[in-house]
Parts: sequence; structure tokens; C-alpha cells
Amino acid sequence: LNRRAFDEQIAADIKKTEINKTPLVLLMIDIDFFKKFNDSYGRLIGDQVLCLIARTLTYNIKDHDTVARYGGEEFAVLLPATKIKEGYQIAEMLCRKVANKELISKSKDKHFKAITISIGAAEHRAEENPISFIKRTNFALLKAKEAGRNRVQMA
Repeated sequence: LNRRAFDEQIAADIKKTEINKTPLVLLMIDIDFFKKFNDSYGRLIGDQVLCLIARTLTYNIKDHDTVARYGGEEFAVLLPATKIKEGYQIAEMLCRKVANKELISKSKDKHFKAITISIGAAEHRAEENPISFIKRTNFALLKAKEAGRNRVQMA
């Protein structure tokens, strides 16, 4: 999904969460050093990396979960009916899956260094609006990056 669809989905998921009294976890994901990668290998290869990350995220979550491109090299994943402990485990698995991907340019017969991601994770709080929820999760993402990247940090 794109950012507009994500904004609609997070509002809908929060509403369902509050009505049904179920948990909701948000993961904010940033590709580590993506600008440097893009500058080194070009935007076409960078676009392929974005597609690879999107596919990896999508293939490794449940059908009722949501993956969206949040902006630039940032993705968001909504995990309804998921508590923070399980959300953290999913985030760690996503980090491993991405780091284990081998990037090869068939047209250039070249292997690229591994791509890694940093993830902030938070569970929705009662009566928390989408903006506050996203800010809190983004703060956890910032902490993951400050702690060395290629890791998960809970809010």
C-alpha cells in the first residue's frame, strides 16, 4: 500500500482495536544506509531493493496484516490482534529475513553488500490517535538506529 492507504488502514485498525478490545502493533521500518547504497549503485538498483524489501515483508506476515510504503526508504507494518511480545518476535524475524537476502544484479553480474533494516515497534494504547501512535513507534525506530541498526527497539 501507499502512504494514503496506510493512513486509512491505521485509522480503521485503531477503531476495530478499540471496539473489540484487541491489541494492535505497529512496526516502523527503515532500510539502513539506503541513501549511501543508492548513491553507490544507482536508483535503479535502489528501486529493486525497495521491491525486495516490500516482497520480503509481505510474504512473512499474516493475511490480515498490512504492509505499506510509508515514505522514501521507510515501511510500516500493522499487526492487528497482535500483542507487543509477538510483534517484537515478528520484527526480529523480518530483520533476519532481510539480512539473509542475497542481492545480485544479473545484468551486471555483481553481488552487493547485504541490506539490513532497523525496526521500531509499539503496541497501541487505549484512546491513542494515529499520529501519536506513529510518533511513538518512530521514536523507537530512531533508538534502534542509534543503537547500531539492524535491530528492533520497542517503544
